Amino acid sequence: MNQTLQVLTSRAGRGLVAAGKPTQAGDDLAWAWFNLGAAGMGRSIIERLAGGDMDPQLAEVFDEPWDILEVAAMSLAFEDVMTALDLAADAVLLMCGEPLRTTGQFYDMGQLKKMHHRLAAPIFIRAWIDHLVQHPDLKLLEECRHPLTHRYVRRHIGVRVGGTNSGRALSEITTLHGRGAPRGRGSLGVLIPQLVTFGEAQVEALCQAILSDFPAPQ
Repeated sequence: MNQTLQVLTSRAGRGLVAAGKPTQAGDDLAWAWFNLGAAGMGRSIIERLAGGDMDPQLAEVFDEPWDILEVAAMSLAFEDVMTALDLAADAVLLMCGEPLRTTGQFYDMGQLKKMHHRLAAPIFIRAWIDHLVQHPDLKLLEECRHPLTHRYVRRHIGVRVGGTNSGRALSEITTLHGRGAPRGRGSLGVLIPQLVTFGEAQVEALCQAILSDFPAPQ
């Protein structure tokens, strides 16, 4: 797990508490780090499968076939990165003055996208919001995660032929979002590392923005 990010989320949380922001906002950052750690496990699984043969350590630990490991990697990566960003959105909305919800539900990225224009956000947090909501990887993440959670993702299984690295290739996926046409998203070997790294970078950037607007006590 990314220990540097753990320290950063902790410092940012202390900065929020010192600024009188809701405790939940700081807790959100800590839980975002936990979820990114789980997403990183998905990245590790897919990187171990990328060689084309079943990794002996994966086989020993999980005793599951390739297909289940790919689905596990997708679930860990796509869903936990999205959860981390939802937690980040909850933290941002709370620190910008939105009320705690009496239902106990958290705000999420969908609500941040709807509400961000009217938020009274400090300068560095405003810059983070504006960058994130326009980032193409956010849309890609949503279109990989939502079908996986609520419908299904089509996997296209490839097999390497010949060469020194023969064996099974990582699957490519196609998603169907809303009423649009199916869209090929490419190899899990590219998508998962890209989106996990994206999530880590966004949470890190949010923590840096928080510390710029609300410096943590020494």
